[in-house]
Amino acid sequence: MYNRVDGLTLQGQIFNNNFDWDRAATSFYGGAGYGFKSKRLYYRLGLNRYWLPRTPIEIGVGAYKQLESEDTWYMPTNENDFHAFFINYDWYDYYQVEGFGGVVRFKPQRWVSLGARYVQETETPVVKTTDWALFGGERDFRSNEWLTGWDSLPSSRTYAPADKGDLKRWIYFLHVDVTSWGRSRPGRGLVLDASLEQVEHQSDAAGTFNYERFQAELKAYLSLSRIDHLALRVRVGSTKTDAGFETMVPVQHRYYLGGVGSLRGYEFKQFTGNRFFLATAEYTLGPGADGLLRLRPGLGRRSDDGSVR
Repeated sequence: MYNRVDGLTLQGQIFNNNFDWDRAATSFYGGAGYGFKSKRLYYRLGLNRYWLPRTPIEIGVGAYKQLESEDTWYMPTNENDFHAFFINYDWYDYYQVEGFGGVVRFKPQRWVSLGARYVQETETPVVKTTDWALFGGERDFRSNEWLTGWDSLPSSRTYAPADKGDLKRWIYFLHVDVTSWGRSRPGRGLVLDASLEQVEHQSDAAGTFNYERFQAELKAYLSLSRIDHLALRVRVGSTKTDAGFETMVPVQHRYYLGGVGSLRGYEFKQFTGNRFFLATAEYTLGPGADGLLRLRPGLGRRSDDGSVR
C-alpha cells in the first residue's frame, strides 16, 4: 500500500475462514501493518463463529488500530494506491481509528445477509507525511483535510482536519447480491447495500451529542452482448443530529460529491451536505473487467439545511 499519510505500508495477515456449517466451527483472522513514513503500527484481530450447528447465525468480536477512509466507494483501494505511487494523486482522505466491537450476522441464503454491529472506538486526525511519487515531478500531494467551504477561488476555500473524538456506534446493515458471471464485472443482476448507523460522539471541543446516518447503494448490471455491458448505480445518504446542527457531525463522516468516482466535470468533493443523491450509468465496450471503452455520465444532488444544488 502507498498513500500520502503513511508513505509505503507493508502488511501481513493470517486468517482461517474455513467454516464448517455442520459443526459451528470458529474462524479467526489477524493482520498487522507498518507505515514507514509515519512510523505507525496497525493491527486487526478477530474471531467469528456460527452460533449453533446448522444455523445461519454468525457472531464475531474483534479489535483494531488502522488507517481509515470513507472514500473507498469513489474507486478501489488498489487503484488509489496506484495513482498515489506513480502520479501524486491520492483521492482518499484519512483518519486513524482504534477500538473494539462485536457483530451478529444472519445469513439465511448465500445471496442475503443482515445484522447488527456495535463498536467503541477513538478517531484521531493524521497529517500528510510525504510528497514523493515515481512520476510526480514537482507536483505535491494535497493536504489530508476535508473541504468545509468551497469557493471558485482556491485561495478562499476552507479546510479542516478530521475531528478527534470517542464514538459508540450501533450499525444495522443489509446486503443482497443476486448477480452472475463473477465479481469483477457481473453480467446481470442486482447488488444492494444499506446501513443505519446510530452514534454517540464525545469530544473536548463539541461535548457529547448523538447523530444518525442512513446510507444505501443499489447497483444493477446488464449484459447487452458478449462485449458490451451496462452498469447503473444509485447511492443515497442522510444525516441528522439530536441538536439539529448538521455541522456538528465530524467532517470525516459528512457527505461529499464531485470529481472522480461521483460527478465528473466538477472539482473533487466540491459539494458537501447532510443529504445526497447520486445516480450514474457506466457503459463498457470490450473484453475483460475494464473493457476498451468506458462511458460514465452521472447525476447528483446534495442538500444542506434545505438548499439544493
